[in-house]
Amino acid sequence: MLKMNLWIFFSLCMASSLFAVGEGNIPMDSQDSLSECAADPVQLLAKSCPVHEGSNLCAVHPQQLASNCCAPRPPQCTCCKPVRCTCKPCKPVCCCPKKECPTYCPPIMYPGYNQAARFDVNHCWSVFFDGSFLYWMAMEGGLDLIAVEDTVPSDPVHVSLAQMKYKYKPGFKAGIGLNFDTDDWDGWVEYTNFHSHTNRRISVGSSPSLIIIPVISTGGVAPNFAYTFVNEKWALKLNIGEAAVSRWYYVGQNLVFNTSFGGRGAWISQKLRFHLENPNGSILGSNITPPGTISNFTYSSSSWGAGPEVGLNTEWNMGGGFRLFGNGELDILFTRYNRRAHLNSNMIVVSSLNDEYVTEKKINTLRTHVDLEMGLAWGWYFNCREWHFDLSASYGYQVFFNQNMFLVQIAPLTENNLYIHGATAKARLDF
Repeated sequence: MLKMNLWIFFSLCMASSLFAVGEGNIPMDSQDSLSECAADPVQLLAKSCPVHEGSNLCAVHPQQLASNCCAPRPPQCTCCKPVRCTCKPCKPVCCCPKKECPTYCPPIMYPGYNQAARFDVNHCWSVFFDGSFLYWMAMEGGLDLIAVEDTVPSDPVHVSLAQMKYKYKPGFKAGIGLNFDTDDWDGWVEYTNFHSHTNRRISVGSSPSLIIIPVISTGGVAPNFAYTFVNEKWALKLNIGEAAVSRWYYVGQNLVFNTSFGGRGAWISQKLRFHLENPNGSILGSNITPPGTISNFTYSSSSWGAGPEVGLNTEWNMGGGFRLFGNGELDILFTRYNRRAHLNSNMIVVSSLNDEYVTEKKINTLRTHVDLEMGLAWGWYFNCREWHFDLSASYGYQVFFNQNMFLVQIAPLTENNLYIHGATAKARLDF
């Protein structure tokens, strides 16, 4: 009877040992199973069962070990921290898989068409905004209208024209555009605001031989009267609006072109003012400038224009998001001018006019404008091509032909264009 009881006990221990090995929780051989199952059940569980966050397997009641020496496994752990315990911790599992970037509306190109090269974020169509800081200098021909003459008898007579001192001034551009899903065309509108002003002061003091003569047409105020001090001021207000459609496309592995066509409107106003004084009086030939003479000559010109424009932009991709670019634009505008002159002086001359206004309105003509620039740019995609940010810096040159329409000419000017050159810093965001 005793032998039979020992045999049953031995068989039960062997069965429990094999069941635990099958479950993978108590790795032990047949010899260890006898001693393990004979040990305290709680100590056995602490040695062989893994501990998971949020569970209390190390405190399982001994009765739970009756069948398999270990409590049922908890659910699979993910991103859990191991709990300090005598049990073997579970291996942490990292979550947050790498985001896959979807592709929206891939361009469909047909043989014979250039591959599109615009900033292509992951949408069938997208919007972009751009803003530019301008640091330009404006110059105009025909504004050097003050002559300084040396009256000491000599042959020839020495006369020099005083040059205007032009300076760089700030301005801005702002634009908004839309990238279409039709053959990768885009459309945009842009506004440019630039104001400039400068002045030139000349004084010959009490020099007995130097005099200042305004080389301007002054109506009833004699143009060849002499002065000892002059302050010449010029102001410009330039406002331009543009709207166009364009397309970026490859013409080589790294060379990209953009052709555009659209419309352009320009509003340009200018004012030229002379303030002249001769406190001591002077004699120039048969003309006598009385002491205390003060004269003010003010000329203004305003215009608006509208017409077509075409452009060609080029880019050379250098890698790493960097590229060199050169842009050109041409427009021809129907332009209407209004101009006015106000002549005032405390000196009464033969015509007895010392306060005179001259006005001319609705002067219709055509005007041409050319714009060239070159620079360096960098751009990059962000957030799986959901956004594109672009920065550029350039230096440009512009010519507004025949813009000097002031009523100051004694004779037609040979050079009367408006010139603008300067730096532009631009930022653009596509999304």
